Amino acid sequence: MITSRRHFLQNTSLLASAPFLTSQAVFATEGVPQSVAELWADFDPRKDPIETEVIREWKEDGMILRHVRYFIGSLKGKPARMVAVYGFPEGAKEKLPAVMHIHGGGQRGSVSEVKLLVARGYAALSVNWGGSGNGKAPFNTCEKSEPGDPNTDWGAVDPSQLNVQGYSTMLPGPKQFFEDREHPKNNNWYLLTIGCRRGLTFLEQQPEVDASRLGVHGYSMGGNLTMYVAGTDDRVKAAVPAVGGQGWRWEPHSFIGGRTSRIGSKAMSRSSSARSASRATHRAFTARCCIAVPRTTSTAGWTTCIARTRSFQSSRRATAGCRT
Repeated sequence: MITSRRHFLQNTSLLASAPFLTSQAVFATEGVPQSVAELWADFDPRKDPIETEVIREWKEDGMILRHVRYFIGSLKGKPARMVAVYGFPEGAKEKLPAVMHIHGGGQRGSVSEVKLLVARGYAALSVNWGGSGNGKAPFNTCEKSEPGDPNTDWGAVDPSQLNVQGYSTMLPGPKQFFEDREHPKNNNWYLLTIGCRRGLTFLEQQPEVDASRLGVHGYSMGGNLTMYVAGTDDRVKAAVPAVGGQGWRWEPHSFIGGRTSRIGSKAMSRSSSARSASRATHRAFTARCCIAVPRTTSTAGWTTCIARTRSFQSSRRATAGCRT
């Protein structure tokens, strides 16, 4: 069982570290976003009501903790909702900075992570986007969930780890954004980023939160998502992607003998996907302060690639400096 779970997670990680692979067919650019800005131009994370539901509330170690559910949006005509863990210090006298935690592959919305952040004076949200250790339904529930509790429901799409192929394709499909055409929005990373950006909307609407001080962090697949969220949402003032988010997986690298990764994509270097959908190009728009935490041996976080991606940042962002 352990070997099987490790094999599934390793394969998922490899696919996850090379987003937006295309088919061997030439990628048509007509009507397809040619930049990060174009890809996200029609999405407003504040447009829909957040429709917060409190599943459960309890007090622990001077903290108020909740299992919550919020409305992601209507995707392909069906509602999608995210379950998460939310917490803040009991009796806080001032508005608090808030951090969104994004879990990695095979993981779940974390009470432990929320408590760690709350103990340091933050309000914290840990989203449960759909981790699985074996790829079999159902995907993980939040830490400390009870039988019968609602879980995240993606409705008509599925960017969870039950749909692993969706991390490495832009092809249409029954659980992708479009069913009739190839498009960057078909990729799981796009859909997960929508869900996480709505998490920022949840945070900024909480009465104890200072909406001008929002941060995001995550590990591995959560590190990748941290980059996508921070690169597309100006509300993020600080980001800490750990072991994930460097991009450039489609090019040869000295770390593996000058070869391309076996899950790298030739299409990435010639299509609009490299301009609109890669982590490297999203990093160029990352907000104010970004601290990358790499691990040289990670499939998703080669140190030199992180340094290269950092140097790729636009002057608009690079000159903004760190803001607290």
